[in-house]
Amino acid sequence: MHQIVVKALIREFLLKSGLTETLNTFDKEYKDKTTITKMDVILQLGLSKVVKRNNLSLKPLKSLLEILVSHLLNKKAQLEALTIASKAERIEDIPQDIPYDPSVGASRMNKMKKRPQSEYKPKNLDLSKEEEVVIEQKEDKKDETFSSNKGTFEISRKSSTKQVRLQDYQEDKIDDQSNQDKKELPNLLLSQPPKLINMKKQSEKKEADQVILKDQQDNNQDNQTMNIKVEYQKCNIKQHNVQLPISNLNYDKSIGFNQGKRRPQQKTITQPIKKLLFQGTMTGLPKSWSQPFIFKDEPTFFGLHQLEGGPCGVLASVQAYYLKHFLFSQSSYSKVSIKQNCLIAALSDIFYKSNKERLIIAIPARDSSMSQAIGIESCDQLEYQIKSFSYLYEILLEHVSLFFGQNGVTLFFYSLILTKGVEQIIQEMDSATNPLIGNHGHCTQEAVNLMLTGKAISNCFDGCKQIDELKIKGIEERSEIGFLTIFEHFQYLEVGKNLKEPLLPIWVICKEYHYSVIFGCNNDVIQDKPYLKNNLKEFDLVFYDGLNNPDDLIIITIRRLGAQLGKQKKKIQIEGVQFDSSDKVTPLIECLLKTKYGELELDWNDSMPIL
Repeated sequence: MHQIVVKALIREFLLKSGLTETLNTFDKEYKDKTTITKMDVILQLGLSKVVKRNNLSLKPLKSLLEILVSHLLNKKAQLEALTIASKAERIEDIPQDIPYDPSVGASRMNKMKKRPQSEYKPKNLDLSKEEEVVIEQKEDKKDETFSSNKGTFEISRKSSTKQVRLQDYQEDKIDDQSNQDKKELPNLLLSQPPKLINMKKQSEKKEADQVILKDQQDNNQDNQTMNIKVEYQKCNIKQHNVQLPISNLNYDKSIGFNQGKRRPQQKTITQPIKKLLFQGTMTGLPKSWSQPFIFKDEPTFFGLHQLEGGPCGVLASVQAYYLKHFLFSQSSYSKVSIKQNCLIAALSDIFYKSNKERLIIAIPARDSSMSQAIGIESCDQLEYQIKSFSYLYEILLEHVSLFFGQNGVTLFFYSLILTKGVEQIIQEMDSATNPLIGNHGHCTQEAVNLMLTGKAISNCFDGCKQIDELKIKGIEERSEIGFLTIFEHFQYLEVGKNLKEPLLPIWVICKEYHYSVIFGCNNDVIQDKPYLKNNLKEFDLVFYDGLNNPDDLIIITIRRLGAQLGKQKKKIQIEGVQFDSSDKVTPLIECLLKTKYGELELDWNDSMPIL
């Protein structure tokens, strides 16, 4: 896809610059005939706001390539100015009799790179004390609290983020604080059914007081009863009604135990693992895999952040199990320690599905190359005998700092392979030559199935299929987390009901070799056609992509085709760019969801459509 976008940018630049001969030569030498519209390029690059500002400027640039380069150069200049400003402020605060040390005030990530990994000691990590680079000034956030009035729930508004500027900084800060003090916190009623509250829209309104809000909601109920004959399952993330078995895990626990046997890594183990991972196509995991597990704040308080492309398969799978524990198994969404322990519970789920008898954790033994993620040959092993799921959870609590430090994602993936066993993984595959990591550092289907189901199955259909004398294995039982892929829409593979209708309304989705997550807040959405059994004409799903849209709360309303009396042609305006809805490109997510729900219409609820 990126080659098509690059070609479109170059062709438009040559055309706008009047270089017709160069353009003709470019078209002759470039053999790919795939075309893409200017609107698609703008949406793919996320340049809607930038294009709008350029069109309103006194001297607008002509081509998208010029707009993109100008935008990147301006961002670079702003970051350099902010860095100089922050250094100047630190120098002024240093007494003159003390020499200036440029390493003072370095971010946690820079310190992490300087610290040798061989110094790793299993201990708990308090993420509440984590340092951050001083580029953005964030106001303090208030935790969620129960009000004195019975049946009400107070949710603090999302704190505004104001970029630090060189001029008039103090005045802007004072004005921002005074405006923040004037805002009132909205109160939502717990007694209201989830189908009548949309957290995304309610959080953006300025509420007056509880009495007025209650009166308005009562009026809305009356109007809905009179005018709407079908039930609309409106999504409410914090007040879901997903039913789960009672968990015996203590999400507020901070002490684990460490009784494992440490042993150095041997070539007899590392060579088979590297062959299983890459099958000779790569020498090691790319640098993008060296990231830790990182939490997001409001409005996507339930999300994990991905820094670069590559480890999306691991992060999306862990994200799905993290939603199970953090969103559906407990109700304290603001404590960092709860987030931390829910992530440990998610990792425990994946480990326990792969092996219920042992756990092997890969820990750094020496420094690794900065150009790649840590290699398996640079890790030692800690082996434990597992007694129960809660026992495994308490073991991982002792190694919290391992997964929240540099290479946390990579070390988890190595630990999963060691715990499952190379020979067992190969036996579950259709072919022993299938790698777990593809050519571009992405997880293959075997790796994703290993994390979702505990088995490295190469296919997604139900059961087994016999082709002549060859037996091909599929998913044997209903999975706890589901899986959907755009490649079923292209008829490249088949996804069975064991993955389409999981036990929980959470799906890992694959869209053009990138994995993300989509989930619902009601068990009814698990069924392929929920509107047939529950008389639903509309229902909501939440889409989360930790790489491309980590800060966007995207709630997609799925509407049964034909639920509306007529489909009218209308013009849609997205951040200054207009196009006809009847002529727009069908988003891949819509094609993907059709493989589960059949013919449907998507309403992005004021969010930009994800192509």
